[in-house]
Amino acid sequence: MLPYMAHRELLDELSSSHLTLCILDDVPGADRIYPGKVFELMYLGRPCLILCPDGALARLVTETHLGTRFHPDDVSGITSYLLDCLRSL
Repeated sequence: MLPYMAHRELLDELSSSHLTLCILDDVPGADRIYPGKVFELMYLGRPCLILCPDGALARLVTETHLGTRFHPDDVSGITSYLLDCLRSL
């Protein structure tokens, strides 16, 4: 686990990653929000795995080609995607 780091330092770490992650759980009202982190991930332009329900964030991911999106409950799809990512390293 990494200790607390300054925001700029965090962005530097994320920009060197193979894959970034944005998670929005399927809870009431989640279909109408964007987590603030998603805009930082868009700025970084790194490959991104997005786990979110149908709604605003899912549309943003599709419209901007931000990354690969799965519903948070799609365990087999997420697993297959991550295995493919690991095989391509």
